[in-house]
Amino acid sequence: MAGRAVGSSWPLVFLWACAPDTRTFTAGTSERVCQLTGETEWTTGLPTTFKPENRGMEGTDLGYPVEHNGRLALLFGDTRMRPPPPARDEYGPPDDAVGWITSESPPTHDACTDLVLNAQFPTLLVPPRVLSPAPIKQGLFNVPSGGVSKDGWLYAFFWTDHCNNGSERPCPESESLNSVGRGVLARSHDFGETFHDAVPMPFGFVYSTAVDATTVDTLPPEQRVGTYVFGVPLFRGSVPYLAWAPEGKLLDPHSWKFFVSLRGDGQPKWVTSDSWNNRDPFLFLPGPDLYPAADADRCVGEFSITWNRALRVWLLLYNCKVGQGLQSIVARTADAPWGPWSEGTVILSPADPGSPCNLLMTRNGCGSQGDYWKPIGDGSHVLGDFYAPFVMERYTRSERTSVRGTRRAAVYWLVSTWNPYQVIVMRTVMEVYTPPTRSIYVGR
Repeated sequence: MAGRAVGSSWPLVFLWACAPDTRTFTAGTSERVCQLTGETEWTTGLPTTFKPENRGMEGTDLGYPVEHNGRLALLFGDTRMRPPPPARDEYGPPDDAVGWITSESPPTHDACTDLVLNAQFPTLLVPPRVLSPAPIKQGLFNVPSGGVSKDGWLYAFFWTDHCNNGSERPCPESESLNSVGRGVLARSHDFGETFHDAVPMPFGFVYSTAVDATTVDTLPPEQRVGTYVFGVPLFRGSVPYLAWAPEGKLLDPHSWKFFVSLRGDGQPKWVTSDSWNNRDPFLFLPGPDLYPAADADRCVGEFSITWNRALRVWLLLYNCKVGQGLQSIVARTADAPWGPWSEGTVILSPADPGSPCNLLMTRNGCGSQGDYWKPIGDGSHVLGDFYAPFVMERYTRSERTSVRGTRRAAVYWLVSTWNPYQVIVMRTVMEVYTPPTRSIYVGR
């Protein structure tokens, strides 16, 4: 309320402004659409709609989507082909995969996608190779984490020097092979078969991806340049960081600016590469995390960030252990890449009725449905788990709503399932509601 000060001779003016409530995000039930990978549909045992060109793929994960030159590239992780390759470890041989989709129509149960892998027909996988004077590990647990298309190049972020710290084969925790790993950025001009010009990622950008700012039509013109890069320092144990790469400088991290906090006016505060790498504590107050998070929420590992045109928000999806031993899929939204970001909303949980034996293997098995990892010593089964939720923005479709201030969209996204170790296409109807503001002029 505004009015005159005591003793003022100015006419009395009252203005009430109803401040907008916080924007709300809701999501309906996440539905299984189809199995994207593998030759056999896990729930039925019948052949999938997988293309014959992909014959021999038994299992894989990830599949980060990147729109590139009119097609959708998918960057898959450790991929199992038939017959199996010779003995392998973190050092190699490279076992990731790159696939391509041209279909514009949303996937259905009967026609998933027209995915075709980079392969020499019929079963010889052609994994992406990062060419570098210093060899880049691309074997087990060393995978592409994300990517972006820029200036005709397909850029990919690779997680390397990483090993899974298991009881039977613990990580050596050396500089060149450890349970944290490091990030590498490289680019390809041959449809993802080889990646060149590899550069190490800055401090804290271990598992990363990016968004081309020129594709986001709601940012102010001065912010619609360059590339926004997101990365987490500790896999499944931290919150994303944000950097901005100027046009033409994506392969020069020294020229990047790094987000350290929101200013009082809601605009981002950036620091130079030198300040970021020196990590001056005074520059980092209150902290460079993309959003504030308690210990239990510091869980981001595999994630995707996209600009959702239908909902008119930035959409972050990631997996997190939400009060249980298995991963759930969580969504957050924001008006700008630096936030402020909403609270997390669980959109898929292992406890959902549609999860056991429809998406995930249970401890007691799922009848005749195959166990990818085979029963363990006591006859029980390796539990399935959710991870790597990646939005395929090309398939997002607006849906009608009669509620003023509400935008609704059907969002198609990928999720990896540890057992049966396949990538599944999911569909979730999401809504964003922003109450309109109102002002009332009373008089003078």
